Amino acid sequence: MKEKKLKIKDLVTIGVFAVIYVVIIFALGMIGFLPVLYLVYPALLGIVSGTVIMLFMAKVQKPWAVLILGMLSFAIFNTWICGSLMQMLWAREKYIEIAMVMGEDYVNALIKLVTYPNMALVYLGAILGGLIGANIGRILLKKHFIKAGII
Repeated sequence: MKEKKLKIKDLVTIGVFAVIYVVIIFALGMIGFLPVLYLVYPALLGIVSGTVIMLFMAKVQKPWAVLILGMLSFAIFNTWICGSLMQMLWAREKYIEIAMVMGEDYVNALIKLVTYPNMALVYLGAILGGLIGANIGRILLKKHFIKAGII
């Protein structure tokens, strides 16, 4: 019978997967150099990180483990992403002033793209991206990770 309590090994695994998630966040964040892709970023993050989260869920099957990683990854890390987009709406002048280092064309494109209706689409895209990523992760788990003996 498997023990259901979280051990130090499980907490270390949570930390490792959280670091992997942060690396994915920053690697995908580089697409923000193109203003249109700036809005697609949350959806792409959900798609790419779904495999990591599904692998974690298969690896550490204990109560509270998914909740802890979920709080770290989605509640904290994704707030950074949404915060960077929302500050464009809530602190527009200051954001424009800071973003001018990217060039006037970049800032003008962002001003046209980052609107409240588009932000609703960004959040919807993030949710759909997460669902797509979870399904891709589930398929990869069955096809590769279980076959390779990782799980």
